[in-house]
Amino acid sequence: MRSAVFGTTAEDPVTQWLRARAMSLDDLTPLRIALNGVRVVGLGEATHGSREFFLIRHRLLEFLVEELGFTTLAVEAGASASRAVDDYVQGGSGDPVDAVDLLLADPDARVALWAHNGHVMKGAHSGGSVPAMGLHLGQRHGEAYYALGVLFGAGRFRARRARFGKVDPARPPVTFRVPLVRRPAIVEARLATAHPGDHVIDLRNGPRPEAVTRWLGEPLHMRGYGAVVRRFTYKLGYMPTVLAEHFDGIAFVPEVTASTPL
Repeated sequence: MRSAVFGTTAEDPVTQWLRARAMSLDDLTPLRIALNGVRVVGLGEATHGSREFFLIRHRLLEFLVEELGFTTLAVEAGASASRAVDDYVQGGSGDPVDAVDLLLADPDARVALWAHNGHVMKGAHSGGSVPAMGLHLGQRHGEAYYALGVLFGAGRFRARRARFGKVDPARPPVTFRVPLVRRPAIVEARLATAHPGDHVIDLRNGPRPEAVTRWLGEPLHMRGYGAVVRRFTYKLGYMPTVLAEHFDGIAFVPEVTASTPL
């Protein structure tokens, strides 16, 4: 059977490899091996405003805490928002890379870090010239840092709309919708072909065919949206990536819905 997406058989070596390694969220046992020796896991997100990203990271955090003994959750947020979260969690009041290092001063500490894919990746932020937080963490902690990008195929997300290059802070975020784009250079297209449901794939460990090694080393693109989105060109919102260099694992959600503000 031919694939309209990749111009080859639907069961090409890359698709086979991804399908065979896809982990259900109900059974993340294979992650035990992948995360052996890891002290910091960066849990990414492709948007800041999709409900399913919070749900899948909650499930991953549950696994990290209950099964692997992770002790700390660090979140990409402003200071005031962070204090509000801490108040909720603790029942009371009370440089990101340096902050993570401080958390790791306790030899028993293990940190789960929630941030955008562009921050947890081990490269330049969104393909630019600014080194991402994940690059610094990888350089400082080596294999003890694991970057997990979280991607989606299609759906809705909330963000602020830029008009003529400016953002009006008085206007609330709006809902955007994007379709699944089936092009060979889009990572999400390959993931959607390999597995129809929510799943996690470890990219770091285990054998791989030569075709997979080539694919992981190719310049590809993945969707990425921040807090502000351009009004007319947002459907072209991609960030460049070389998966073998930037991520140790990926999680995929086929369809997302817009988050609901608290």
